[in-house]
Amino acid sequence: MSQHPNTRLTVLGRRGLTSGKSYDEKRLFSILAKRLGIGRKVRFLEQVTDEQLPSLYALCDIFVLPSRMEGWGLAIMEAMAMMKPVVATRVGGIPELVQHGRTGYLVDAGDVLGLSEAIARLVEDPTLREKMGCEGRESMNKYTWERAARKTLELYEKALVGLT
Repeated sequence: MSQHPNTRLTVLGRRGLTSGKSYDEKRLFSILAKRLGIGRKVRFLEQVTDEQLPSLYALCDIFVLPSRMEGWGLAIMEAMAMMKPVVATRVGGIPELVQHGRTGYLVDAGDVLGLSEAIARLVEDPTLREKMGCEGRESMNKYTWERAARKTLELYEKALVGLT
């Protein structure tokens, strides 16, 4: 953050994210942030309601999801729908959602240097953030309830044809 003094970090998470162990992650990360001299620039939120999420997405410039394991990545879809570029890891369904270099950046899980470089690239280039955010929003158009219903109906019709 010393290279980007105006950068602020908001961390959303809930207890128990550390492999099921009973750590107080918020306390541990708060101590770490203070030791690194960035304690005043980091905000930790453990409990966020669905109603609060849109305003949090709207406030951010970049959405980062450095998961080591992830299913589909609904939070990524929400961020992209709000025109936010994404930095995420190549795990689970994330690579299907994030188009590396177009809607955001993908890094390998655990690649701290790659993660920080991708974030820095976006912090330093507002035009790139806007371009990726627009591309991400556009890519979310294929994930509509109407399209999901149509696909489901197609699958049912194929299954029914096989029964006759």
